Amino acid sequence: MASTLESRQYRSRKQKPCDLCRKRRICCIREPGSHSCSLCRTRNIDCTYVSSPPVRLRTPKERMRRSHVGNTTPTSPATESPSMQGRARIEELHHTLQYVGLSGDQDPYLLQHSSRDAKRQDDVAWACQTVNNDPVMPAQFTIVPDQHLDARPTYYPKNNVEESVHPYKEALIKTYFNIVHPSFPILDPIRFNPNSSSLLLASMYALSHKFCSEAGQIDPWIFLDFLGRALPLEARNPKLDSIEAALLYSQRHTYIFRAPTMPGMIAETGSLIGMSHDIGLNVDPTNWRISETDKKRRIRLWWAVYMQDKWVALTLGRPSFLHDEQSNVPMVTISDFDHGESEVSYLSALASSRIMYSVSTGMFVAMAELSVLLSDILSTFYTVRGIRRLREAPRQGMECVIDSFTNRLEGWYNIYNTLLQGDKRLLPDPTGKLLHLMYSTNKEFLMIT
Repeated sequence: MASTLESRQYRSRKQKPCDLCRKRRICCIREPGSHSCSLCRTRNIDCTYVSSPPVRLRTPKERMRRSHVGNTTPTSPATESPSMQGRARIEELHHTLQYVGLSGDQDPYLLQHSSRDAKRQDDVAWACQTVNNDPVMPAQFTIVPDQHLDARPTYYPKNNVEESVHPYKEALIKTYFNIVHPSFPILDPIRFNPNSSSLLLASMYALSHKFCSEAGQIDPWIFLDFLGRALPLEARNPKLDSIEAALLYSQRHTYIFRAPTMPGMIAETGSLIGMSHDIGLNVDPTNWRISETDKKRRIRLWWAVYMQDKWVALTLGRPSFLHDEQSNVPMVTISDFDHGESEVSYLSALASSRIMYSVSTGMFVAMAELSVLLSDILSTFYTVRGIRRLREAPRQGMECVIDSFTNRLEGWYNIYNTLLQGDKRLLPDPTGKLLHLMYSTNKEFLMIT
């Protein structure tokens, strides 16, 4: 039998295996002069040879060696500190930082005494990074290899976005900062990198495409299809730009008008909340050992996530995912938005950039404070148990609660009424009408109650 069959030689480059044998990773055996292998004949299917060999993933040692070879200014291991060596290994192995929760299986009080250097375990780097030394509430991140999180499975969608938008990329980005950004200023136009993650760029293209006449011939579903398939997978290893992409995707345009117009929004919001908790957005970063830019970025993103959760809960009549007891991030302020100058800044893309950017950031702060009030209204009047408590409460107590909320709402209005009137220098005003609608919504709820 062995003499009548021709087995493929090990690692033969002349005789490639068929697609089925390559997929199953078995030896492709076929008779001399036959085009079909024994497995395909047994299954009575066509024996095809279309697929190519998978890209060989180098071991961590090989990747490290290649990175040193290509480094024009190598650092001597003898002069590197242990933390620098550990950080180099972490970046090389593509890790994700995950926040260590107070009640998790990795005790943050115990990890305070752990080395922060990468530690080899079966050729996989592991590290713990402490960002503050608070004995009451320590803040630490474990640095997890992406392969442990199934970050890029074989079914990760192919990204055709950059190829499609290549001639219009700069126009789409400028349109985003000119039109979209003033209404939702979560990005930093001063430090924005046009080579950001493909996920973040796709979400920006999806929002700006509708307003960019130069890119009008591009099918918007190229962006939406990629984001709809990639974002649930990115939720396994979220980073700050993943949160930004998910927030922008949640603001996407409606192209199919039906009920509901954007199905699954509450599930998407839940995923966004989970991603935010994974990277510790709900914890105050003010005293962390990170850059001021990252501190501001985390505060902006947390309040954007907070607003998304509360207003989606109100609009869809669903419970909020966030509980105020589980966050201590300070209220976002104007100072959390960088108003500096840079030669490569996309701030210049804004129409009347200084005025527009100042007003849009003020709108964001006002909306965040209004969302805190909304959260209290929802937890008081629109929870399953809250309704029962209100029915059993005396009428006088009920009136006191409503008066308290009304006074808070009027106090908010007295502070931000100039924003509600709109700025005549801005044509059109991108956010004033929305803010007025949200204020009126809260006021109407209190009147109905």
